[in-house]
Amino acid sequence: MCDDFFVNFFRKKMQIGVLGPAGTFSDLAFSAFFRGKKAEKIFFENFSEMFSALFSKKLDAIFVPVKTKIRAVAEIQKLQKKYHFSAENYFDFPVEYFLVGRKNDEIFKIFGRDESFLVAENFLKKHFSRAEKIAVESSATAVEKLKTGKNAAAICAEKSAGNFEILKKVGDGMTTFALLKAQN
Repeated sequence: MCDDFFVNFFRKKMQIGVLGPAGTFSDLAFSAFFRGKKAEKIFFENFSEMFSALFSKKLDAIFVPVKTKIRAVAEIQKLQKKYHFSAENYFDFPVEYFLVGRKNDEIFKIFGRDESFLVAENFLKKHFSRAEKIAVESSATAVEKLKTGKNAAAICAEKSAGNFEILKKVGDGMTTFALLKAQN
């Protein structure tokens, strides 16, 4: 860990990239990690855009998931070969996965991230084996998809459910996030 980096939190507001949109597990972990620190959250749609912004000096650092309960985040490992960065700090964030939707809807589609489907695999096989599983970019996007259709559900964090009902907790895990900084 680089103490000089964190000392800068008290000197200026740091601009930190995080996967968005608001309501993602990355957003929730960011808020927990940076509570009380002078950090401005800048959302990105994908890792490539975020790393590009970091290495073009538009950001002070990025806050990314590097390991989940099930696997390491493959995209970060690929980008590690292209970019040179250092991990300034690691943060373990407990993640709870919930199935959300409209109460009493028959569910034909379930939206979620690939990781969400792996965590909830046994539950989904037992209760929703015929439902179509549709992978999306983020848990927040999964919830967004519910706004336009019926007979659907999403897997997300409880805080991301918005106006939808929590139907069932479908799993939990631990995600390790890292605060990455470009190396000179």
